[in-house]
Amino acid sequence: MTPEPPGAASRDLLCVRGLHTQFLSDRGLVHAVNGVSFSVRRGETLALVGESGCGKTATMLSVLRLLPPHRARVEADEVSFKGQNLLGLDDEEMRRVRGPEIGMIFQDPRASLNPVLTIGRQLTESLEVHLRLGRRAARDRAIELLESVGIPRPASRFDDYPHQFSGGMCQRVMIAIALACEPSLLIADEPTTALDATIQAQILNLVAELRATREMAMI
Repeated sequence: MTPEPPGAASRDLLCVRGLHTQFLSDRGLVHAVNGVSFSVRRGETLALVGESGCGKTATMLSVLRLLPPHRARVEADEVSFKGQNLLGLDDEEMRRVRGPEIGMIFQDPRASLNPVLTIGRQLTESLEVHLRLGRRAARDRAIELLESVGIPRPASRFDDYPHQFSGGMCQRVMIAIALACEPSLLIADEPTTALDATIQAQILNLVAELRATREMAMI
């Protein structure tokens, strides 16, 4: 491996070194992630590859601090984003990173979307909270986002609920939510799981196109 020139590490958008994640179970500690290290720079795409259950999702949830603290223990030599130590942030500071800075598309869109809130409300909520948009501006922006991910007639679907969308359409909505605040990094956790081959290709092409046009990094 060719050594990087001095100062190269500072160009990393996300740098993870020596990440360890353990889960507390009735049978003791479960070592889910053991010393994982990786980095990604602006505009790059990084793929984490491994068999089911090897710890890919646990790694990403550890980075975003989305694991329940009473059931999981996360330690690392470094988890930094734009030079900021994510493991050292308090809850409020971390909330300002998730969404505005790092977006995530979860595996199961139907499980991730709130069944009692309309699609539109789930989009405008993050826009109002993180970008401080007014209700009208947030609605207009949400409709633009739905259109950008290929939702037909987005204005008329704005007030629909998740159960009124197909699996592929729910995944597109999840992508719109992840991109709502124009994050620098997008984490896509097996975004085509349980979709048929045609929809899988559409989703992958959509994510690749959005990454290129927005110059995001992607994992």
